[in-house]
Amino acid sequence: MKPESVVCGTNCCSNDGTSKLVYESFQYVSVKKTLQSLMQSKSFVEVLLEDKCTPAVLQEFVDRNSYKTHSLLSDSNKITIMMGEMSPPSLWS
Repeated sequence: MKPESVVCGTNCCSNDGTSKLVYESFQYVSVKKTLQSLMQSKSFVEVLLEDKCTPAVLQEFVDRNSYKTHSLLSDSNKITIMMGEMSPPSLWS
């Protein structure tokens, strides 16, 4: 998915006696369209459904208390989507 530039306002900047109108913008990527695109990819779905579990080997770690107290994740006004693979800390090596 390519990001879309969305203008959210304007700002008047002055430099050396010259005023210039600057458009403030941000980049938007649709989560819904991105997920739809991924789920339409046969190879992605195959990897997603692949079972790579090894008995007695820790595959992932989620600490509920750390999650609940983390400033970026604990705000109930935000929607959090965790995507991708996270590498374990070097202490686990």
